[in-house]
Amino acid sequence: MDQQLVPAPAINQIILPQENEMALLSTSILEWRRLNEECAGYKEQIKERTKRINVLRDVIIRIMKSHNVAALDLKNTGGRVITKQKKSQSGLTAKTLQAHLTTYLKSEAEATKVLEFIQKNREVSTKDALMYEKP
Repeated sequence: MDQQLVPAPAINQIILPQENEMALLSTSILEWRRLNEECAGYKEQIKERTKRINVLRDVIIRIMKSHNVAALDLKNTGGRVITKQKKSQSGLTAKTLQAHLTTYLKSEAEATKVLEFIQKNREVSTKDALMYEKP
């Protein structure tokens, strides 16, 4: 008994049936567009709520700091509101890298060479995307 080996499908690959493929494509596109528009609406709502959260957070922190309160116990939930400070570093843009390399190497030409080397050797990945163009 000879067994034929069938190659396994690649990960994340959708195999479409041969018959009715165009009908499936049409319904898939319609569903994709509907979900895309629905998500865009949710993103807008999240954006608005995030703005409100940030404003309220700033008000709460300002009041707590002005009264030297580091933590508040909440009666309703039993939880606490605590103010903390966290530090973060600025981004590494080409402009800031150039400035820091120039300072460190004491040569703008050397800094430019290093920056070009970094840019040439950065890993590039390719990803397929699907977009909808409105008429």
